[in-house]
Amino acid sequence: MSSIRFIDKLPKVIREFHRLFPQIRIDVVQKNPFVLLNMLAQQELDIVFIVVTTEEISYPYTDVKMTNQQLLAKEEVVIALSKEHALSSSIKREGQNTQGLSILGAEPFALTHYYSSIRIIADRIFEQAKIQPYIKYEVQDVYVARELIKSTNCLSFLPKSDVLCDPNLTYISLYPPQYRYIVATYQTDNSLTKTEEYLINLMREEFTPKLSD
Repeated sequence: MSSIRFIDKLPKVIREFHRLFPQIRIDVVQKNPFVLLNMLAQQELDIVFIVVTTEEISYPYTDVKMTNQQLLAKEEVVIALSKEHALSSSIKREGQNTQGLSILGAEPFALTHYYSSIRIIADRIFEQAKIQPYIKYEVQDVYVARELIKSTNCLSFLPKSDVLCDPNLTYISLYPPQYRYIVATYQTDNSLTKTEEYLINLMREEFTPKLSD
């Protein structure tokens, strides 16, 4: 798996999986997505869970193209900021097009590393808005970025779901909306076994919003 997005869900998934298949061992490998996809191509892995920026598996930092995939979740990505930030009340926060983002050029950003799905989206938005961003912090995951937003008053790109669950944050949604896709990928010439299908379905359930959420 490529993202910390999966880590907090993994213990429950493995526990549920072993209730039905206690004899099957699961070896978890966490690396950069392009490394995982190349390991998959070399048949060193059976399934790769990654987060991508389009519905097709076409990662910019690898030549590997995996056509077999299953969509687990679709997450909207927004610009996140503290509710205490001056921009929270002075900028259009719903359906902001890139032309209206020029005001963000002087704002400090905490961004995830260059090969992450959110960073790819952020860089694309900066280019479309003709912004040279002031990247004050570069971090490994969205959870660190979220904390930096609150402690340093910088901005970041986050999944909208991460913003909505934090009462101290608000967001600027983009037009057209920006999404990233959480997918399971596997070899194009391999059919999934019953156990592999079950594992993927368990992970999909963890990303499915519950009625009580």
